[in-house]
Amino acid sequence: MSGEEYLFHKTSTDNVYTRKCFGMEVLTSNMIEFCDGFTQLTISAAVSVPSSPSRESFEAHTRAAWLAFRHFTPGIACKAFRLPPPDNSFAFRYTVPLSPEDAEEWVDETVFFTDDVKPLYEKHLELKDGRWWLCSADRYVAELHVSPLESGWQISIIFSHNSTDGRNSFAMMDLFLGFLAAELEERATPVSAIEWGTEVVRLAPPGSFAMSLAEKGVPPDLTTEATASKDSEDAKDKSTSPPAPVPWLYAPIETGGHGEVSQVVKFSRETTSALHAVAKKRGRTITQVVTALSTLAHAEASLRIAAALGKERFEEVARAFSTSTHYLVAWNFMNHRHKLPGGYDSYESPTSAPLSPIDGVALLLSMDAVRKLVKLDDADSVRHKIDEDAFWDDMVQEVVNAWKAIDQSLDGYFARELAGHITYQNFDPSIFHIPALIVSSVGDLGRLGLLTSYLPRVGGQAQTLAVQDVVCGIRVRVPIVMNVLYEYDGRLSCHFFSGGEYMTKEGLGLVTGCFEEWTAAMTR
Repeated sequence: MSGEEYLFHKTSTDNVYTRKCFGMEVLTSNMIEFCDGFTQLTISAAVSVPSSPSRESFEAHTRAAWLAFRHFTPGIACKAFRLPPPDNSFAFRYTVPLSPEDAEEWVDETVFFTDDVKPLYEKHLELKDGRWWLCSADRYVAELHVSPLESGWQISIIFSHNSTDGRNSFAMMDLFLGFLAAELEERATPVSAIEWGTEVVRLAPPGSFAMSLAEKGVPPDLTTEATASKDSEDAKDKSTSPPAPVPWLYAPIETGGHGEVSQVVKFSRETTSALHAVAKKRGRTITQVVTALSTLAHAEASLRIAAALGKERFEEVARAFSTSTHYLVAWNFMNHRHKLPGGYDSYESPTSAPLSPIDGVALLLSMDAVRKLVKLDDADSVRHKIDEDAFWDDMVQEVVNAWKAIDQSLDGYFARELAGHITYQNFDPSIFHIPALIVSSVGDLGRLGLLTSYLPRVGGQAQTLAVQDVVCGIRVRVPIVMNVLYEYDGRLSCHFFSGGEYMTKEGLGLVTGCFEEWTAAMTR
């Protein structure tokens, strides 16, 4: 298995470059392909434009900015496709425009303006749920959707998740708005002056290849690395290992519904500040605390939902709750971009950063910690016990310990990606058909330096663009409940969603209600 085939290279057609997907790129391609679009990613921003350009003018500026953005970050203009048998690999293809008309054709295929006025979150959910495509469909990995709001414009970018991750979708929005602001201020380089072909040096490799490319100038030798990894795993198998964990799992039940159920918990600045203060006092991060809160909320709500479905269902779920050893947070994400060497950490560098330098891990948390706070009193009674010591010393500590057990170095990142890459070739969609939790922590956008140029200014200061609000999420069609969290403009947002085939709106309301109650209890 040569590492070269995972780097962009020129094909027999001079202006066409391709590379195969690797690691998480393969997994998310399979998830979209075989889990009904699960993980297709949408980010939306409510943007005010004080100069109030006409629709025609704003559309022209937007199209020009999208084109300039494509030259700066050519990965957004790749097509995702699948190689024919017997290879069957998912892959990316980039085609250099041979003329201005070629470039404009790409804009025509990927930019969509509509005139319907809807609230930000309503339109975002409409796009997130309804606009997706298979990674084998030979379609561009990104689309730009623009529509009017009551005040300003909604700008949404939809990505195949094999091309971009959650945190970096915010980076993509930030970069695009920079090009749009330049257009509106009439300081942008004319699109007619773009030198097509010069951008191909910025077609990025898989994130896990960056260390080898920076330090050795070549991609990793995957055959050698895979053999070493297998030997290491064989050695582990022969050593004494603890008993296998028994996660709290049970068969999901279909609701008869269809479509996504979604709810956002957007905390006030006061509650966000209180959450930061209590986390800092305890030496913990917001991600660790919110993961613990999400776990308790999901556990309590799952039991309450089961009780509402009747005695038999409750007994099944409660029995598993009482006898299991671990709570499964099925997927948590690590973004490694800031650690990548050789200029691969920045989209401003000559090499450009990978668009999806992440990997995902599962966390197993002791059910003893959960059961100290979520109680079963009798055959059909569920209650939560407010115990700050048990929350911080047991529940949050479990999250901390689980993360500490994971090798978060670039070596660990590459090892997981390589092991996963081999496994993902034989994808089993049923692994995501479980009633578990996923937590995706994007982070504090201010601390990450994302969208800070577009924070609404006070006192009437001049501003070309202002982002009043921003939302991000993925399409879900499985029983899993996901919480995507990030902080913007001093407010923490937690976006919960699940497949409507397995979760009702009322059921998800129980999850978010429990989440808010637990948060209030731990920040009072």
